[in-house]
Amino acid sequence: MNRLDLYAPAIQALAALLTFAVTAFLARVTYLYMKATAAALKLSRDQFEREWHPDVHVRAAAEASSVFLEVTNLGRMAIVVTVLHVRFPDVGPQDLVTPISRPFPLASGARDTLPMSLIEVAMRQARLTNLIGNTTVEILLGFAALGTKHDTKWFRFLANVERGMILDLVSIP
Repeated sequence: MNRLDLYAPAIQALAALLTFAVTAFLARVTYLYMKATAAALKLSRDQFEREWHPDVHVRAAAEASSVFLEVTNLGRMAIVVTVLHVRFPDVGPQDLVTPISRPFPLASGARDTLPMSLIEVAMRQARLTNLIGNTTVEILLGFAALGTKHDTKWFRFLANVERGMILDLVSIP
């Protein structure tokens, strides 16, 4: 009788245990690889959504003797600014909506300006033409991106007003 025949059951058991250990190890490595791939996919999806989420910034700017709002598209997709919301929190919580008569498109990284006359129109709507001195102005822009409507956050400014005319506008952080 051959020695292999004598120890055949033990060799088969040892081979089965070794096969089980290698299979368990490969299953664990595959599971860890799947978890790492899922995390990388989630991270890349979040980054993609952040990059393509519309992001619009508004700041006060002055040139020569005129004051205006500078609107910058910080996102990757083009937008069309359509509506201006204005609030005067020092006077009351009323939200005044002024459609922009010339909706303007903004490509990625592009800038455009809004004249102070739009805010002054809102002041006339709220019957605030007799304001004199400094008052807080909050501005929110409504815009469309890829057919869906979005709003910016509220941007706060300190306006120097005299008889319904904005003489100076300074951003409040």
